Amino acid sequence: FLDLFNACREYVKANEPSVYRYEIHEGIPELNDGKQQFIVLEGYENREALDAHREAPPVALLLEALVKEDLAETQRIMTKPSTGIR
Repeated sequence: FLDLFNACREYVKANEPSVYRYEIHEGIPELNDGKQQFIVLEGYENREALDAHREAPPVALLLEALVKEDLAETQRIMTKPSTGIR
């Protein structure tokens, strides 16, 4: 998973200026029932940027592997800014 994600990250940096956030956070197994968990945080300027991102070759490969190889249990949550500090 991490190798596939890193390929996506490099592609995003080089080719997708409308992606303003693309990062991964790793859970701490000993604090999460021993599970290896990752949270991917993504931010796009608009819907078109998100759609283009999903069609990018390394992203399509990652999404296919997640399903085909059952690499991860996924949950997609669409959000909007609420409160915080930037």
